[in-house]
Amino acid sequence: MLEAAERAGANVHQETLATGVDAGSAGVVVEARRRGKGVTYRSRLIAGADGANSVVGTSAGKLADDPRHIAVAQRAYATGFEGDLGEVVCFFDEALFPGYGWVFPMAGGRANLGIGILSETRRRLDLNVPSLFGEFVERLRRNHPRCAGLELCSAPIGGIVRTYGGAGANHFDGGVLIGDAGSFVDPMTGEGITPAAESALLAAPVLRAALESGRFDAQQLSAYEDAFRAYFDPAMTFLDLCAAVLRNRWLARPWLKAFARGCELAQADPTFARIGGSYFGGLDIQPFGILSSVWVRLVEDIVLAWPRSFGTLARAPGSRPTSLGDLAEWQAAWSRSFLADPFWHTRWAWDVQRKTLRLLSSLQERDPRAAGLL
Repeated sequence: MLEAAERAGANVHQETLATGVDAGSAGVVVEARRRGKGVTYRSRLIAGADGANSVVGTSAGKLADDPRHIAVAQRAYATGFEGDLGEVVCFFDEALFPGYGWVFPMAGGRANLGIGILSETRRRLDLNVPSLFGEFVERLRRNHPRCAGLELCSAPIGGIVRTYGGAGANHFDGGVLIGDAGSFVDPMTGEGITPAAESALLAAPVLRAALESGRFDAQQLSAYEDAFRAYFDPAMTFLDLCAAVLRNRWLARPWLKAFARGCELAQADPTFARIGGSYFGGLDIQPFGILSSVWVRLVEDIVLAWPRSFGTLARAPGSRPTSLGDLAEWQAAWSRSFLADPFWHTRWAWDVQRKTLRLLSSLQERDPRAAGLL
């Protein structure tokens, strides 16, 4: 991508660190360090594509900083993964809730592995991310048949992810924010490469129009927010609600049981797997389909839990249908959440309700992202 930009006429300055940005409708000044020396760049517009710790976003006062919409992560490369390329494996357990661990197999017995967890949860429970990562690696060695010989071949790298639920207007006098700097990240999976590229495609015509008109004020650039809201909101608002529901760590155990049940259903029902699987993100989110298919199965499971408890219904081989004990566990977990921290629990419940109302106002039959931008 960098080489393509150079071929298209972009000037690339390697070994250069931006330290401050002064952007306004009259122009942009960027202070930087290049190979140990101070340099100054001037332009009419700036596109802040400088990641989750964006200097551009910080200087413009636009960097999202809500721990409810920020995940913290640590990852590393390892050798000793048995076999060659294979399926990506994700791990969901109480220690990483709300979050998950992953193993991305690579060639030559190498793998990219890591963990991510919600920043709000880390703060509230005073969790240590490096410790969570170390424990995750040990669990992999003990329990995963292809990971017994894993050895880290690089030091773990930490980072943060700002998800779409915290995205603001992302435009200001003199510029815009794209990619991770603008919180264009899937709230459920933390995937940001695809939405980053999409946000750039949405920003390009707005920046071009500003250059052609000679206007670089926030009002001129507000077309960017109109464009990305229309494109991302129908899917991302739904995923943001899903992520908000899962923020309550007290509900970890019943949620994980429900996910396991959903996976069992998906193995026997390809349609349910295709539609319900987009609950975890993707490029064709179908909120109506997800809600209808998941809720029908959920209601069916709950209703049948009563006769099942008296032995009047046989269980399918290998399945784990909902029981009265499961329903009681949900109620107990909800009660423990409220009793442990009534103030936080009330704020969380209100946040879920607010996001539900926002979702209802933006629901569409089809996800605009499914058609793409090219």
